[in-house]
Amino acid sequence: WQLAAPAQDRHALARSLLRELLGDETHFSSVCPHCGGAHGPVRAQRPHGQAPLVSITYSGPLVVVGAAPALAVAFGIDAEIDSEDHRRAVSEAIGSAELYDWTRLEAVAKARRTGLRDEVRALDYTGDTHGWIAEPAPGLPGLCGVDLTLTLPGEHGTALLSVALAAAVPPPGTPTTFLPS
Repeated sequence: WQLAAPAQDRHALARSLLRELLGDETHFSSVCPHCGGAHGPVRAQRPHGQAPLVSITYSGPLVVVGAAPALAVAFGIDAEIDSEDHRRAVSEAIGSAELYDWTRLEAVAKARRTGLRDEVRALDYTGDTHGWIAEPAPGLPGLCGVDLTLTLPGEHGTALLSVALAAAVPPPGTPTTFLPS
């Protein structure tokens, strides 16, 4: 993650951070599955080999990017700078003053590639900030999630980050390790 400078293009910064994470040969595109606009889910492509699932989130000057582990079949992140204005906006949008309720909802919508449609505004999850599970919805995967707090420099305070992930079951005997980095 990084804070964008006042005149810096957050979109360009996100692509730059993803290239640092995945290498210069990785290219990115965004196409909205509903309207065809360039604001849809980010997809990574490589000329040779499969690129991982990626996700980007913005909150004010904060830009956060992530890449999923190899076995991921769904992946999404969302962050919000913790402020009274953001808590008020979340309360108006979904009736909760808890920012994690919003960041979880957004991370799940991004992972499922549904966007924030009315049918996903009520998220069924169990767990706490150390780990949670979003129950499967008709035709959509269940997801494992985790919430993190980012300490931002200066007067920016903290940001809350939610990560949602679904992974394929590896073939028997395949070593798997998912460690947060």
